[in-house]
Amino acid sequence: LHVIEGRNGDAVSLLERYLKDWADDSLHVKLAQVFAATNMLQDALSHYQAALRINPQNEAAKKGLERLEKLMKGVDPDAPDEDEENEVEDADGDQEETELL
Repeated sequence: LHVIEGRNGDAVSLLERYLKDWADDSLHVKLAQVFAATNMLQDALSHYQAALRINPQNEAAKKGLERLEKLMKGVDPDAPDEDEENEVEDADGDQEETELL
């Protein structure tokens, strides 16, 4: 609610207070998301990594970390990966070969 209302500082304070009592991966993910939204990328990175140390299977942390790493490299995280683009090109190439045969 704090984040929705633009009170990111309040959200950070609240989540950090909860983390003192409960070292929970989902709290780390939420805190990382707030930090990422406010362009505090190093803090976001630390909390995504903490979430994955607690629960290596946390999908939200994995996806968030992947997105954050792209942002930190200056890559648009919403752009398709090169691998995805190559798969489409390969599929088109295979289709053309089949049509020629």
